[in-house]
Amino acid sequence: MPIRPTSDLKEKGFDTKKGKKTFITKDRGFRFVNRFDIADLVDWSRFDEWTKDRPIIYGLCGGMCFAALDWFYENKSLPEVDRPPEDETQLFKYLVARQLDSLSFNTLKNVITWMLRDDLDVARWTAEDEIPQLQAALDQGTPVVLVLIRVRKGSPTANHQVLAIDYEFDEETNEMEITLYDPNHPGQEPKIFVDLNHPDQGINLRQSTGEPLRGFFVIEYNQERPPVL
Repeated sequence: MPIRPTSDLKEKGFDTKKGKKTFITKDRGFRFVNRFDIADLVDWSRFDEWTKDRPIIYGLCGGMCFAALDWFYENKSLPEVDRPPEDETQLFKYLVARQLDSLSFNTLKNVITWMLRDDLDVARWTAEDEIPQLQAALDQGTPVVLVLIRVRKGSPTANHQVLAIDYEFDEETNEMEITLYDPNHPGQEPKIFVDLNHPDQGINLRQSTGEPLRGFFVIEYNQERPPVL
């Protein structure tokens, strides 16, 4: 398979620089895993056709990413909590509020749209539209919240939100490695691997922790001042 020239990559919006890592998971990520009892917080009845005979997955991954960034930009330490907070605590309520902030109308619309499209469309959108945004932000040291599209025509809750905190691009192989803060894997920094040789034919997305992955898109983050706990 021929290697795509660097100049061709740049013409298509790719950059061959390395990201500037500023968010260190062991210091800036929550210590507890994304596992909460929140079945009654969201009414999924409108998605009955999508969720029928499929398990609904409950978590606060988007809220955890947004909240971690809130504390990061305030340059303050996260609460020293080693297990998911109880539902009456201030931290839990803040994570729920930030989860709802992460699920804007446009985000939910894009999740459904991407789930409906075939793998090649999702791969092309990821490569041509989302990776250049991710690179531009990470080159400035700005972490990026991603929605990971894991399934097609399943439950929307089977998808996931993570924080991209760094990347490396190999000019010889045209492969990219994206480093994550993933609320499902506290204390770790999982990787996403992307093959950018022929984006129109697929990008061979895979995550180091083994979960399925079809594509991803960047979502907007708006900073809030976290509570004093």
